[in-house]
Amino acid sequence: MGLRPRRAVGRRRIATGAICAALLLISCSVRATSEEAASAARAFLDAVASGDSDAGWDMLTPATQAAAYGGDEALFASEVADADWSSVEWAIDHEPQDLDTSWAVFISVNDGSPTMPDFLVGRQLATPWTVADANGVVADRGLVLMVQRSEAGNWLVVGPALDTGASGRGLSA
Repeated sequence: MGLRPRRAVGRRRIATGAICAALLLISCSVRATSEEAASAARAFLDAVASGDSDAGWDMLTPATQAAAYGGDEALFASEVADADWSSVEWAIDHEPQDLDTSWAVFISVNDGSPTMPDFLVGRQLATPWTVADANGVVADRGLVLMVQRSEAGNWLVVGPALDTGASGRGLSA
């Protein structure tokens, strides 16, 4: 009476294995990578640097749109259109940092290049950072752009003042 047919045990093992495999695939597909975070930051900067008046607005979280611009897309468009990117040389040449709920992407501004357009820091879309040597000579400078993947799977820019995962984590390298 207490014996089970071998088929039932085999089916249970197959079902358990299939569930474990599915969970592994889901967890791997949900977890973002530093390359994806860097690509999202690059896409946002390319969009706002393009000069198109509507470029980049849809890449801001709704909370960032509200906090930075009071939800006023026309104001954002005006600042994007007025920004001068002609002589700005930037690169993502540091590994983005995973902050659990978002990623800190370090945007270096190349030597001799002016800083990034003011609206990025002025509207708290990004945070400035510098790296200096022991003598105080600046070795690298730029901005930290916080990005996160939404529940829908698209990447969004989160203003640093709005990102609770960034506080106290030493982002001003």
